[in-house]
Amino acid sequence: MKKSISTLVVFIVLTVANIISAQNYLNVNDPRNWGWGQGTIEEATISIKPCGVYMEYEMYLTFSARGTWFSDNDTLEVILNFELPEGSFITDSWLWFGEDILEGRILDRWTASSIYEEIVDRRQDPSILVKNSTNGYELRIFPMAGNETRKVKITYLAPARWTKERVYAQLPTNILDTSMYQLNKIGIITWEDALFGNPLIEEYPENNFVNALDTNENPCLKVEIPGDAVNNNLNFSVDAPLKNGMFVATTNYDNENYFQYALLPGAALELGEARKIAVMVNFVSSNSTIDDDDLLLQIKNLLHQNLYPADKFNLFFAKFNVVVESETWIDADSASIENTFANLGDNPISNYSNLPSVFAEAIDFLNNNEGGMLMLISNSDQEGDYTASNQLITDIREAMTDEYPVYIADIQDRYINYHQIGGRYYYGNEYFYSNLSRLTGGQYFKAHYDNTISETLTESFSSLSGYISYFDMYTKFAGGVSYGRSNLFNNAETIYLNSAACQIGKYQGDLPMTIDVSGLYNSELFFTSIDFELGDLNNMDEKTAKIWFGNYINTLEETQVTNDVIDDILSVSLRERILSRYSSFLCLDPAQDSLICWECIDENFNDNTTAVEDDPIEEKENVSELTLGSYPNPFNSQATIVINIPANVDVSKLSFKIYNILGQLVYTFDPIESASSGQIRLLWNGKNDAGNFVSSGTYIFVVTGMSKVQSLKLNYVK
Repeated sequence: MKKSISTLVVFIVLTVANIISAQNYLNVNDPRNWGWGQGTIEEATISIKPCGVYMEYEMYLTFSARGTWFSDNDTLEVILNFELPEGSFITDSWLWFGEDILEGRILDRWTASSIYEEIVDRRQDPSILVKNSTNGYELRIFPMAGNETRKVKITYLAPARWTKERVYAQLPTNILDTSMYQLNKIGIITWEDALFGNPLIEEYPENNFVNALDTNENPCLKVEIPGDAVNNNLNFSVDAPLKNGMFVATTNYDNENYFQYALLPGAALELGEARKIAVMVNFVSSNSTIDDDDLLLQIKNLLHQNLYPADKFNLFFAKFNVVVESETWIDADSASIENTFANLGDNPISNYSNLPSVFAEAIDFLNNNEGGMLMLISNSDQEGDYTASNQLITDIREAMTDEYPVYIADIQDRYINYHQIGGRYYYGNEYFYSNLSRLTGGQYFKAHYDNTISETLTESFSSLSGYISYFDMYTKFAGGVSYGRSNLFNNAETIYLNSAACQIGKYQGDLPMTIDVSGLYNSELFFTSIDFELGDLNNMDEKTAKIWFGNYINTLEETQVTNDVIDDILSVSLRERILSRYSSFLCLDPAQDSLICWECIDENFNDNTTAVEDDPIEEKENVSELTLGSYPNPFNSQATIVINIPANVDVSKLSFKIYNILGQLVYTFDPIESASSGQIRLLWNGKNDAGNFVSSGTYIFVVTGMSKVQSLKLNYVK
């Protein structure tokens, strides 16, 4: 009975919290006096690691009260409300205490909130991170003096977007844009990855990732982008390691087997046929928050992502005299797409609308080149009146020798007029666009508060391939079964041919792994079985299990709430360190029974280091004391440990061992008789003395045999 009462209290607190909108804003206030102001983010660094169908983000944020009316002596509280993409979940929270790191303790929400409020009243030192709604979160930090800063790290996993060439992760610009003062720069960190290579910020292709060192002198890749980039959507991307349109990975965690995969139906199932697409651009710069250069870049990238070499395209720009890029169809291979956009010349896009003319030119081209499909990208609103719209729709359809489907991406997101037609309101050209696309068998997508310009463009290009209805995937294993499956795409029964269908689940049994895929495409029912042997699978770390548990919690939170459901969510949340609506991450002052986290690694990059050679540790001659180094660190296959040894040390008396963080011996290196060069290099591949691979984590390399024991942290990531 006592447990149910406490659970009910948590539920009441949560119900009240859910009333609050999950908008993005950053405030500072004095919790013991009246008054608040907008906070500032002084520094921001985002590290990103591909985890298959998800990406792991670590946000390093430094807050201040700069620009507010508070005095330097005021004791303030930082409040950050923010949203994460659908399907995301938070797995960690850190708070800096001077130079030390406090790792968040995950507690039930009622206990954590009680501790936090009591501490704030006593002016001590915690931070608390809670989940208020499906995608909404709140971080509170106390105290922060008016002239000081507070630094935190928030770790979360979010679904990745897979295409045939790249895997995309949307950067959290909505959070960075809460700052009163604009950031000078944003740092992005990632690491070399054998599967997911060639990292890129899509909107800043000229800003290349370069070799660097993090604050622990470990090799990483970094790039800096301007602070005003938070005004736009930004995407981090890496190569998509697809094989025949699929990526499949498995892992074992806590004696259970997990799998994940991404499937592109068009490539994996060999559905669809070659397409010919006339892309029309009718752009008024004042009507959108995107500029023409960014628009062209996004169109080029979407052609790469959605078209295949057998497809063809052409470009039409709505100027006074419509610009037709080619007299014939252009092949849609990567080189041709790049060459086409490289040769567009200056200012191919006008700043005024000429919508009827661009339609006329594109339709005439299709009439004389065996037909095709029309894709309109526009933000004009001059055809919103129903009389003009109806006449223009009639003229367009009469100009077609065949009924060409019209796909429309309406990217007007400001200065939008509206028209009342037939008892309802239509915004901008909505009446014209929706009716034209419907009558021709195309699709219409519109940017609005819940759908950004980038998302609108992505959806419209994805729709060109058509969609599969009644889509279903079932995963099975020889001599066993899969269970606990979650489909990680928006509609479980309908999917576009070029949109990735992702699934994560558990299994018992052995290989081969078989995926049965069925659905209805072009009015025909299909069924396909795809087999995967050991050589087809990728090994991923325990993040695959973390993704499964995060989705399990998210699913339960959307079901009917009962005490049993809440107890289940809370149990998994506390055990797996995944934030739920009923738990909290709480960082406490070390004086309040909280420990400094010595194993926590600040992966911020070192601004003073711009490049790293392949072997970052140089040989040192005539050293006066023994020094240690390793690279790469973190590592996932093999680490090189470098020991520089003074001339007066007898190497044969030294021992070299590796321990885990509990102090247990893991691996012992063979004795070394001599080191003529003054340097020893040892290799460790992550195995213990029994020859088995150890689990991911922090290990300590220890040198004994001298008056002083020397040690070095090694971070192993499988």
